[in-house]
Amino acid sequence: MKKRFTLLLLVLPFVALAQPNPTIRAFQAERLFVEGRSFYDQGDFVTAIDRFNQVVELDPEHEMVYEFRGEAYYALGDYQKAIEDYAIAAQQHPQNAEIRNSLGVASANLGLFDAAYSYFYEALQIDPEHEAARENLAIADRRRQQAQKFTPPNGNN
Repeated sequence: MKKRFTLLLLVLPFVALAQPNPTIRAFQAERLFVEGRSFYDQGDFVTAIDRFNQVVELDPEHEMVYEFRGEAYYALGDYQKAIEDYAIAAQQHPQNAEIRNSLGVASANLGLFDAAYSYFYEALQIDPEHEAARENLAIADRRRQQAQKFTPPNGNN
């Protein structure tokens, strides 16, 4: 028993060193986020997403990573993943109209015009002067109405 305890005392410091402390993790996450932004700005969205994924592993509560990873997914045409990240960003920043607008645009690209309309409406509730959200709301409303015209009432073709 004493031998196991001694071995444990010898191993514990190394286990503790293997786990970076929160300050080091935050610093690493921020460094990776800056790298991801740089790749994003250069149009290398795949590498940007890789860096942003590493940020999420180190700091799942990072203040900006979900919005930017969502933008990178959007740029690659992966609207579903963009929506998932924008939704997390919207929870983190409930008063950010631009994120709601981005949710709406990605939803519209998937043909989800009711959801898009709701997101644009939310964006305008947050910021009534958000011109893109206002324009997008009108477009989403027209698309919703067009979709209703072409959908048979009983749901059959």
